Amino acid sequence: MRRLLMILLLAPGPVLAAPESWALHGQATIIEQYHPAFRSAYRGPNSLDPGSRGDETVTAALYGGMRPWDGGEAWADGEIDQGFGLSDTLGVAGFTNGEGSKVGRAEPYFRLHRLFFRQTFSLGGDGVDIASAPNQLGAMRSADDLVVTLGKFFATDIFDTNQYAHDPSQDFLNWAIMDAGAFDYAADAWGYSYGGTGEWTVDDWSFRAGLFDMSRIPNGT
Repeated sequence: MRRLLMILLLAPGPVLAAPESWALHGQATIIEQYHPAFRSAYRGPNSLDPGSRGDETVTAALYGGMRPWDGGEAWADGEIDQGFGLSDTLGVAGFTNGEGSKVGRAEPYFRLHRLFFRQTFSLGGDGVDIASAPNQLGAMRSADDLVVTLGKFFATDIFDTNQYAHDPSQDFLNWAIMDAGAFDYAADAWGYSYGGTGEWTVDDWSFRAGLFDMSRIPNGT
């Protein structure tokens, strides 16, 4: 008599990490730019300084977030800024330093740029692993969902995002290729505003809508 021995090996399924309950992220960016002197036949108050000139911008940011309950996230981002763009950020249409769009000062100053709350409602679908990142707690969530965001943040945190040219502190510096150069939006001089958005995602498409507060003076403080 023959006996057949069968051994079944069961590989363990993927271990789903518990949703991240809190996170701190930091980032510092130093940009130094210089141009030699050049001939300028015409010059106005908004022209690039034709003299030999160098300027720098320095930013240091801290991103702090917590999860008060399932699907909820609260974030506060503080930033210290210092420095100037070339010629006080004048004279170039596609400006060479996107960080120079902020209000320039010789001394460092602090701003609370983001203070917002986000709630994600699961609508089903496959599980998607969301990596931990600034302003995003790591978690496993459904592919189909509804996300509501309220508070102070960038309109471009939600709209017109581009993974290659979105943030001059991490990507290309040129102002014209931060998101879309022709896209303007409600914001102060640093690019932030108060408002709310809704994002509805199903399969491979999403619908987004938002309402933001305009500054009294365009790009004012």
